[in-house]
Amino acid sequence: MEFAGFEDDQADGFQACDACQELQVAAEVARLACGHHYCRECLDEIYRNATVDEELFPPRCCGQAIELEEVRSLLTPDVLENFEAKVPEFSSTDRTYCCQPECAAFIPPENIMGNTATCPQCESQTCVACKQSLHTGQECHPDEHDDAYQQTLQLAIQEGWQQCRQCRRMVELATGCNHITCICGYEFCYVCGAEWRTCGCL
Repeated sequence: MEFAGFEDDQADGFQACDACQELQVAAEVARLACGHHYCRECLDEIYRNATVDEELFPPRCCGQAIELEEVRSLLTPDVLENFEAKVPEFSSTDRTYCCQPECAAFIPPENIMGNTATCPQCESQTCVACKQSLHTGQECHPDEHDDAYQQTLQLAIQEGWQQCRQCRRMVELATGCNHITCICGYEFCYVCGAEWRTCGCL
C-alpha cells in the first residue's frame, strides 16, 4: 500500500490518516508500530475485512501484524466482537467444524475433549480425527468415507496440486518457485509435499 505524504500532517489537534488521507481529530487516530496512522473508520474496515478473508488475517501494515491492544479503543463494538470471535478459528492449524452441513460452525478448542468436539451452536458431536459424526466402537479412518474429499483428492492428483500436511488445504502453484508457505504457516516443497528443506528436490 502506498501512502500519500502531508507537508503538515499534524496541527491544532488533528492528525492525517495515512489510508484515507483525511485529517482527523488526533484522539481518533492510532499510530501503529510501523509509524503509520489510521483513523477509526479505516481501522474498522481493516479488521472487518480480516474476519471474512483469511488472507488478510491478522491485520497488517508494512508487513507487521497490528497488535489489537494498539487499536482496541478505536474499533467499533460490533467489529471488535466479530474479530475476537474469529481469532480462535483463524489461529488454529487443525480446525474442526460441525459435521452437520446445515450448521458447519467452527468448534473452538474449549469444546473439544479427546476426539469429541461438541458444536457450540447445535450441540452435535463431531469426531476430531475424521471430521465426521462422532462414532464409537469402530476404528476411525480420516477422510476414507468422505466422498467429496476423495473426489477433491483425485482432482488434485490429476492437476498436480499439493496438499499441506499440517492443515490439509489443497495448494495450486501457478508460477514461482517450489517453496510454498501455506496460509497456516507451514512451509513445504511443492514437488514432493515434504517439509521445506527436508527433501532433495530442486
